[in-house]
Amino acid sequence: MRTELSGAQSPMTAHAGPATFPTDYVQIDPDDRVLIWSAQPEMGEGTKTSLPMLIAEELDADWTRVRIDDAPLDRKYGGQGVGGSDAIRSDWNNLRRIGATARALLIACAAAAWNVPASECDTDAHIVRHRPTGRQQRFGALAARAATLSVPREVPMKEPDRYRIIGTRVNGTDNQVTIDASKARQVPGVRDIVEIKGLDNTTFLMHGVAVVADSTWAAFKGREALVVQWDEGPYAAESNASLTEQFQKLLAAPPTTLHNSGRVDDALATAGVVIDNTYAFPFVSHATLEPHNCSAEFRPATGEIWVRGPIQMPMSAQSVVARATGIAIDKAHVHCTRIGGGFSRRLMSDYAAEAAVVAKAIGGAVMIVDTREGDLQHDYYRPAAMQQIRAGLSPDGKIVAWDHVIASCSRNVYRKDPRAPHSTETYGSYIGAAQRVDPLDADLQPTRIPNARLRYGAPLTGVATGAWRAPAHVVNAFAIETTI
Repeated sequence: MRTELSGAQSPMTAHAGPATFPTDYVQIDPDDRVLIWSAQPEMGEGTKTSLPMLIAEELDADWTRVRIDDAPLDRKYGGQGVGGSDAIRSDWNNLRRIGATARALLIACAAAAWNVPASECDTDAHIVRHRPTGRQQRFGALAARAATLSVPREVPMKEPDRYRIIGTRVNGTDNQVTIDASKARQVPGVRDIVEIKGLDNTTFLMHGVAVVADSTWAAFKGREALVVQWDEGPYAAESNASLTEQFQKLLAAPPTTLHNSGRVDDALATAGVVIDNTYAFPFVSHATLEPHNCSAEFRPATGEIWVRGPIQMPMSAQSVVARATGIAIDKAHVHCTRIGGGFSRRLMSDYAAEAAVVAKAIGGAVMIVDTREGDLQHDYYRPAAMQQIRAGLSPDGKIVAWDHVIASCSRNVYRKDPRAPHSTETYGSYIGAAQRVDPLDADLQPTRIPNARLRYGAPLTGVATGAWRAPAHVVNAFAIETTI
């Protein structure tokens, strides 16, 4: 039996360097995404959605940027268990207070940064605003500092006339997709339709839908007949134009200075010649010779998954398969076949997880097969970027000033790596010989340029990114060497 992953997959969201509030329930990432842990079991009555709504309301979060995950069993969440049909009534004050506490910390952080009284500040959807001046700041930009502040004992909570989330109709947090499989099931040879619930870190497994059929042809025809409607994510309106606009703003005002030696601006102002180059690098697909595929067999009697395919990283594939299926890692068996081209695409093992999830769902064996179109559409692309290099020359032709700004989509952000967003995107960049920077020294190239500066900024994007033939080296080397 063979199966094929539908091309209908949901837009994913990026994260990096999470800053967790000391309320235990709320996490805010620099890209403005909010994670709320739901501490109570969900039996179908909707508490996994309704209880986090209480927190989100008082936080003044934009609900479209909120994701919800099940909290682990931990005493810090108080009593965990359901019964008595009183979830909202029991947690009404407690959960609202948690959200209000997080909001108060964000306000206090912004007020301190603006040197104004906190009483002059309030919040709107995902922003803190200073009423007299109109200044405002995103939650994500404040979270890391706000998380270090002392938690106030008493916090004001909203009056009902200010509610934006409570009392409104929202989709269930686990209802990410609506599938109309009626026509697909009429295709001769189609056996089943399986929804793949992706992992929270979508580097390892995206959400999707699989058509299980007797043949590749039947699976592909079933896929064409499948009707899937996804809830819109925060990046549903993203476009080339919106991403370019972000790049240009980051080049004009880079948020992070990674290295600054000498007096770059003065050296550029007095240089005999100044070279000013701007580069644009698009997202690039791996386009491997062999579209991603994998075979898997689930053995109910032993609870084992056997996976076989063109896997570049079998050890991580084993871990991902275990996480995606919920089985013990020693029951996930991975066997590698010859790989028909990788170019770093198969550093991820998402296709092995897809095969394993579908095999477990049908209780048997499948081969996951994707079309070339689907393979290209749902790749982990080389990060798009824009860069600007300004180099100043002395009258005798020596480079006396070097100002390099990199604005690029960060692989660390997409895969929720706790390391800084720039650490995967700036290696190979030039810095001055003095004031070497730790721990970046291994990735940055010191030069004899006396005045050198390197700055970085990452746009917010929902596009999946991954390694692509040493992507940062590729684009950085091109920009640097052509400028030289």
